[in-house]
Amino acid sequence: MGATGYSTVAAGKTITDAYRRACDEANAYSGHQEGYSGDIQTSNGFTEFVLPKGLTIAKLYKLAQAIEDHQYKLNRWEDDQRWGTAAQKKRKRPTEPAMLANSPHKYFAQRYYDAVDDKWGAAAAIELTGKAAKDWKAANGFKGTRAKVFTFSGTAAC
Repeated sequence: MGATGYSTVAAGKTITDAYRRACDEANAYSGHQEGYSGDIQTSNGFTEFVLPKGLTIAKLYKLAQAIEDHQYKLNRWEDDQRWGTAAQKKRKRPTEPAMLANSPHKYFAQRYYDAVDDKWGAAAAIELTGKAAKDWKAANGFKGTRAKVFTFSGTAAC
């Protein structure tokens, strides 16, 4: 079977309530499909990530994308070392992008990326705050409530 990425936003009194709501919405939209719907309801719970000071969700996503891109290049290089032509075997090992090497949040981003990339693992959850949470609540029928808003991301079987 394959895998696909998912990302969804849900609200609730607690993170657990928000996760259940996200799973219920996914079931209503795509059904259970024997555990292969490619959506959050096939995840194994959630892991909450609390952003460290100075790290925004947008910056975290950029760091996670840089990790994924670097990992892809590294995997290609390793494959070339095993099975490549003589010219391919002479290529230098890819270096880590400066954006990652110089980031104080590199290891946090790596933990987040690993959680999102785990097909059989838990969804990675981050609480939205400030304007992002306020705007989402207003657009989704939660305006004026004390509900907390979370984004859930991961990889699921399909």
